[in-house]
Amino acid sequence: MVKSPNRRSRFSTGTLSAVLVTALAAVIIGCGGGGGGGGTSTGITGMTNSTSSATSTATAGTNSTSTATTDGSSQGVLQANHIYYTIQDEDAIHIRSILPSGGDMQPYLDLPAGFDTVALNAANNTRYFAYRSSADANVGIYSNSSLSPTLAQELVPATYVFVGSMQVSNDGSTLYYVAAKSGDLEATLYKITLTGSTHTPVALDAADSAHLNLANTQIVYTKTINNAGDQEIFIRGTDAGGTPTQVTNNALDEYTPQWSKDGTLIVFARADSSGIRDIFTIKANGTDEKQITNTPAVDEQSPTYNAAGDTIAYIAYSEDLTQTGLWRASASGTDQGKVLIKNEPAIASGTYWTGQNGRGRFSGYSSFLDRLKKKEAPKKP
Repeated sequence: MVKSPNRRSRFSTGTLSAVLVTALAAVIIGCGGGGGGGGTSTGITGMTNSTSSATSTATAGTNSTSTATTDGSSQGVLQANHIYYTIQDEDAIHIRSILPSGGDMQPYLDLPAGFDTVALNAANNTRYFAYRSSADANVGIYSNSSLSPTLAQELVPATYVFVGSMQVSNDGSTLYYVAAKSGDLEATLYKITLTGSTHTPVALDAADSAHLNLANTQIVYTKTINNAGDQEIFIRGTDAGGTPTQVTNNALDEYTPQWSKDGTLIVFARADSSGIRDIFTIKANGTDEKQITNTPAVDEQSPTYNAAGDTIAYIAYSEDLTQTGLWRASASGTDQGKVLIKNEPAIASGTYWTGQNGRGRFSGYSSFLDRLKKKEAPKKP
């Protein structure tokens, strides 16, 4: 039986013209704008003509060529109709882009150790990141003009053990993220107002991972119900208060949901009773659920829609390393049109498929539930 490696990745969900990468435990790339019209999309915003800097999540723009450097210091946009994915080694997380055909593979960004999550506010070129000073230190949230803790402004003291799903709203006014403190059995979805001098985190709900829509009006996220129950998908507004809408309701765990570009559909991973994940889609109102993959011997996760909404890219882990890597499949139903885009045994969770105009925000999912399971797993002798 295949067990996914639960690599510690460092990427978050950023917003279209405001965001770039993030990382920790499960990485996922936010959905792109462009080609999808206006709607809710996971990770992108709907800005036209925005030259945003690229650093960890992906920014919006109308051009298809990216000029971003490894630290995101130069202006640029994501490659149009490219899939962004991550590779992890002992020293860093490496983000790459590739065409759905498997061609034009390019390096995009490298995140060094210590940076658990990063999101870029393209409006003012500010980096927001979760950073730990050492492997055993707690994580704080900081902002800086560069991807560096030196002279960074502290927004939240180093109090967390986990931070993921970080993203900045399109207008650059609000930062969203999921975090947990030592001893927490559940992580919490927070937002921070970035304008003004006060940056107090506001708790929105318990959450394992989260993704902001294109319109910055709704968040899709997973959380454990009834404390020790299973993990389901919910949708809520971005304001504190209100009643979340439960989208799924079953005895299994859902992971890393992501909006389609038009905001009408959600793609996600669901684990079976043995813990192996397949890819599913569902309408935002909870109807018309479809199973996209059905592979009991392969663990599939971190799905992302293309601009047209007819194809999904995802990560697959298998004991057969020739099958481990980046895949795509038709969104029409089980195992239709499956293609191995890139065989990559070192691939880490997290994918994002940009729109036809290159807009998008690279967003990384970090699954707190995966982290707990990894921590509780018996150590090898």
